[in-house]
Amino acid sequence: MKYDLSESSYRIILIVALYLLSALMIFGFLYLDGSAELKETLKKVDNHSTSTGFKFYALVGILQYGLLIAGISIFGALTFVTIKKRL
Repeated sequence: MKYDLSESSYRIILIVALYLLSALMIFGFLYLDGSAELKETLKKVDNHSTSTGFKFYALVGILQYGLLIAGISIFGALTFVTIKKRL
């Protein structure tokens, strides 16, 4: 059985999928920001070696704020495009 999706149905599915991806990115940031395990691991790595600790802090920070910026950007861009098409 073959499903034939029209272009508007495909567009709606794509928009919903991108909104879900955006929400997952924002929730990923919130999880990493409040994670007790991550904070404990950061302390252990920092106590082991300062240079390794700094690299790990930098990597985690880039990952966290990358998720936040990408999630908000996708959400904002989709909202803007959706509103623009409706007008």
